[in-house]
Order: sequence, then structure tokens, then C-alpha cells
Amino acid sequence: MDWNVERGCHKAGFEVEVRRFDLSKDSRAQIEGEAEGWIDVIIEKGSQRILGAQIVGQDADMLIGELSLAVGQRMTTYEMARLSQPHPTQLEDITSLMRKAMIVKRG
Repeated sequence: MDWNVERGCHKAGFEVEVRRFDLSKDSRAQIEGEAEGWIDVIIEKGSQRILGAQIVGQDADMLIGELSLAVGQRMTTYEMARLSQPHPTQLEDITSLMRKAMIVKRG
């Protein structure tokens, strides 16, 4: 089995974009001294549907649930960007990443 989500999406015939959030920019991670790692979100070009994600870093297990829900519900970056998240938490990184994906798409 191929665990690389981006490669799997390509093999399935999707045109994708990958957006990355570096956890060194995360407020909570900086406070806790655990600011290593990243969040990658694989997005279908055009529709902006979230196809998958990869998370490396502290509390990845707490973050993947929200992205798994987004994939399962066939959510777009636009829908995820509208979520409100508590601060400081790493969950707000996901919303921030979705908002940046929207800006890149429009720009």
C-alpha cells in the first residue's frame, strides 16, 4: 500500500495542489516548545475539494480528526476556512491554511 496521499491522488487521476503549514509558525507549538513539523493538505485543483492530508509533529493525532472529517464529507477549502477555532490551538492552523489556499486560488 502506498501511504503517500499526494501520489495516491495523482494515481487516481486527480489534479492536485498541496498546501503546507509549517508548525514553527504556530502559537501553541511555540508556547509549548514543540514547533517542529508541518501540515500538508492535498486539494483538488478547480473544485478546491480536500482530498487528503498528512501531518507530522506534536499533536498530529489531535489534528487529523478534523481533516479526516473534511475528506469524508467532501468539504472544500472554502467551507473549512469558515470554521472558527479556539486560540491558541493547532486547530486554528488548519483554518489558516484553508484561508491561504483560497487567497492563492483567487490571486
